[in-house]
Amino acid sequence: MKTIRLLSLVLLMVAPVVAPAVSAWGQEQDPRLQAALSQAQEGNSDSARTVVQNILASTPANDPLYPEALYTAGIIAETAQAAQRYFRRVALEYSWSPWADDALLRMAQLRYASHDALGTVRAAERLQADYPMSDALHTAAYWAARASIDLNDDAAACRWIAVGLAKAGDDVETSNQLMYLRGRCDGGVAAGARETMEPPPPTGPVYRVQVAAVSTQAAANTLTADLRNAGFTVLIEREAGLYKIRAGEYRDRATADEAVRTIRSRFGGQPFVVVEE
Repeated sequence: MKTIRLLSLVLLMVAPVVAPAVSAWGQEQDPRLQAALSQAQEGNSDSARTVVQNILASTPANDPLYPEALYTAGIIAETAQAAQRYFRRVALEYSWSPWADDALLRMAQLRYASHDALGTVRAAERLQADYPMSDALHTAAYWAARASIDLNDDAAACRWIAVGLAKAGDDVETSNQLMYLRGRCDGGVAAGARETMEPPPPTGPVYRVQVAAVSTQAAANTLTADLRNAGFTVLIEREAGLYKIRAGEYRDRATADEAVRTIRSRFGGQPFVVVEE
């Protein structure tokens, strides 16, 4: 996963896209896309969008550059609706890419900016389920907490605050924002919420089912979509040029073994259990 730090609320360009966070790009960014983003930040949004559209038009859809270009197109899109479309494509069609988790965060932020609290929470839930180790999770948790407050669901807000504080690490700004919201929970607004503020103690190993290890992005994308349609959460690991597709997150071996049988009967192949300590 790329090294990426999500910063404070800004407007990326003069066009009317609300972009509540800006990524400090990691080493994986293509220099042409980095230059386009710089153009947009300097006010040359039309030129930046032309550059990105040309890259998309000349890049095969199965090239690793393609989802990165889609993600950049979302950042510099002319409208919030266009940005949502680009980010949705990254999150759904390229869920194996290192840009998918940040695309979900962007979707959550844009949903919140458009006063869609429920959509904000759903995007954050998807990020948490599919990318539990993501660097973007604590920021998504902050927006989900705010959205839950707007929905008058203080118990859910307190749970999201707990998630965010547990994942924030050295992000002092977001930690402070979460601590401010936490006052609702410490004050007893949400029944039973106080107990959720500290991260839960480790509960032992996590079991997942490795469904396949494929060599192409297209194959990984297809299988990931099929598994999600069948109700499984999916985690993709890149290793030695392969996309290792793993389903589920189980706390006991028996449940994982049952998932192996279900996946084998529905998808074939030779799925097996892997253990994460």
